[in-house]
Amino acid sequence: MVIPQQGLQRSAGAVGFFLGAVLLGTFICADPAAAQCSSVGGTVNTACGSGALTSNLTGDLNSAFGFDALFSNTEGNYNTASGAYALRTLSSRNHCRDETQTRSD
Repeated sequence: MVIPQQGLQRSAGAVGFFLGAVLLGTFICADPAAAQCSSVGGTVNTACGSGALTSNLTGDLNSAFGFDALFSNTEGNYNTASGAYALRTLSSRNHCRDETQTRSD
């Protein structure tokens, strides 16, 4: 005969194990994703990817996604680069958009 307390202990143990696994998975997955996006100079810029918007000093409202996207931008505004090396050599022009997957220099 099963005592009701034993059933509750088993359920609590299973729930605890499940929550521990979810928490561990969250810590493992969150760290690499956080390392990909970084803050850059200027205001209201978004840079995700290694080298994205690295040289930006005063450029505002830029978005760079991908390896070295908008790498050389120093003061350009309202630019969007999506893909590896997209707008890599652009330094100060405004309102440019590039979506590329090939190296441009």
